[in-house]
Amino acid sequence: MNTALTQKLGQTLVLSPQLQQSLAVLTAPVLELRALVSKELESNPLLEPVSDVEESVEARETREDMETAMADPHEPPLDVQYDPAKEPAAEDSDFDKELRSLLELDRDLYDSQSLGSLNTSSDADEERRQFMLDSAKAPHTLQEELEQQVQGMFDLTYSDRDEAMSFVQYIDERGYLHDSLGFTECLIVSMQMVLEPPGIGARNLRESLRIQTMRHAHPNTLALSILDWHFELLTKRKFNTIAEILGLDYDEVCDACAWIAKLNPYPAAQFYNADSSVVTPELDVVAVDGVMEVHQRLDYLPNLRISSGVARLVTHAATDATTRDYIREKIRAGKFFIRSIHQRQNTILRVATEIVRRQHKFFASGNVLELLPLTMSQVADAVGVHETTVSRAVSGKYMSTPHGVLELRYFFSCGVANASGVDTSNRSVKLMLVEIIAGEDKKNPYSDEALVAVLNSRGMCIARRTAAKYRAEHNILPRHLRVIHGT
Repeated sequence: MNTALTQKLGQTLVLSPQLQQSLAVLTAPVLELRALVSKELESNPLLEPVSDVEESVEARETREDMETAMADPHEPPLDVQYDPAKEPAAEDSDFDKELRSLLELDRDLYDSQSLGSLNTSSDADEERRQFMLDSAKAPHTLQEELEQQVQGMFDLTYSDRDEAMSFVQYIDERGYLHDSLGFTECLIVSMQMVLEPPGIGARNLRESLRIQTMRHAHPNTLALSILDWHFELLTKRKFNTIAEILGLDYDEVCDACAWIAKLNPYPAAQFYNADSSVVTPELDVVAVDGVMEVHQRLDYLPNLRISSGVARLVTHAATDATTRDYIREKIRAGKFFIRSIHQRQNTILRVATEIVRRQHKFFASGNVLELLPLTMSQVADAVGVHETTVSRAVSGKYMSTPHGVLELRYFFSCGVANASGVDTSNRSVKLMLVEIIAGEDKKNPYSDEALVAVLNSRGMCIARRTAAKYRAEHNILPRHLRVIHGT
């Protein structure tokens, strides 16, 4: 093995910590942004929260002028706009003059850059809002729930309890036992019959449905028989064949199969429900004189400003040069952080305003068929930022509309050409496809080719593979699994 020194020429992109922080602020949704603000307040003694700020007319005009300047469409995107690490440090020849400028900066920030300066909410409103956010605790996990159940099984010996604890560690997010090796059949059956919710600990779908049927308050014996002996025919929806084999009426078999369909194929799904998270809209879309306007909520963040009290400490004769440099650096960092948050709010507002302008027909009617195809590059060109900035600005951000709380990403979709050559949002096509399948003959459902033909007759031109893709996105089975065999 030989060692040698070599030279290599290459290009790398290195983001300064300030730019990384700025991008994190832009990307963060509300709850994460609150955490970022709290962290910055803890690490920067020059930043302080301000509550119930009363703005004068002059201060309000100053703030509006600043926001107008920040909204210049010719301004470069946030990704490459400002890097304080590359800016030259201020000259330290006249410290008193610099200190006075820093204190003036504090007053300016208090007047024109205090976050949420329009917030006039009462203490009671703030307490209710804080209670709602504090109540958003981490969800109770499946493993924690099952471990608590095992701890409550007082009739188990120490060795049995250890085995039971080991058993629950092998249960996956569906509620299935993904590895039964090392466990006796007696232990597996025993745990299956006591763990909640019913079906937990099964090794496959059939076993899970069977356990739920057996543990039901009113077990369906016909359903249990179908699961035991005719599960393959059930998955193929061949109800008439099952009825012939069992010598029963077709409707009776269909009722039993419908009973089975109400069982939960994934008994642990409730512990992994993504919809349990709290969503806090940052924007409100309201109709004013028939025109949709976007209003930004600023009450979810505390007001921030540079603390003049701490800055004045540097005037003390006993303050050394190191402390003075530290205070200067923290003031610059605080100023950049406040600026990053203001620019985040401004970018999100501009992007949302452009979305509402382009999708005004949807906001007026609430009809998904009125959605127009829209890409992030189109919004980026209109707002005057980079496409990646738009992507960060809409990630995890929500707006409250007359038709519900919707994510900003919801309004971006590809286009599908109709018979007139006009592009239509693919969300409209997906909705039409779901409606067509919902109204089909269950004994003779549409194939993907037939779905394409129906859509074409309605003026929507798509390929068969596209129809299959849209069907799969809505968890709709293919034709041979949707058909109901029978008389």
